[in-house]
This record gives sequence, structure tokens and C-alpha cells, in this order.
Amino acid sequence: MEENKLVIIPRDEDVEQGTLELLDDMDLQSVRKLEFFSKVKKHADDYYLMPEENSFSDFEEGLFADSRFIQLSAEILPWLASDKGWRIEIADDYSYCDQN
Repeated sequence: MEENKLVIIPRDEDVEQGTLELLDDMDLQSVRKLEFFSKVKKHADDYYLMPEENSFSDFEEGLFADSRFIQLSAEILPWLASDKGWRIEIADDYSYCDQN
């Protein structure tokens, strides 16, 4: 909905596939791949930053490393918005970027 009007956007499978590949190139993975998150419908379409180290022992520490979120906020999100034309919504409680 935009300005109380239903907007129908036809799917473009080539663009969708390119977008998924772009997210993968940036180490963003679908939450659906994580068994412990995939059953929470609220987060079914979310993405997370894959830790740089893929070992199980470092996974949780890497998943929540502040530096990964700061890089996402300072570099990746602005690039997606300015160069790729993405509209990005950021939760009010997301503490890794200035939302002024």
C-alpha cells in the first residue's frame, strides 16, 4: 500500500535471483537455513550476517559480533539504498546506525 492505494508489482524472477545472489555475496543468509530460527514465522523472511568463521564453536560469537553490524550499517545498507535503489526499513531498536 502506498498512500492508501494498493500497488501491484509484477515479479521479475531474474531480478529476484540477482538480488539473492547479491545478498549471498555480502554474506547475508536466509534465516530459513537456521533450524532454530526457521520455525519462528515472524523471522521467516529475515536475513542474517554469516559469521566470517563457519566453525560451529565460533558461530554464535561471530553471528552477533558488533563489527559485522557496524559494517552492514555504515557501508552495505547505504550502498544498497544509493546505488541499488533499495528502500530499507530499520527497526527503532536497531542500535548500530544513526536513524536521524
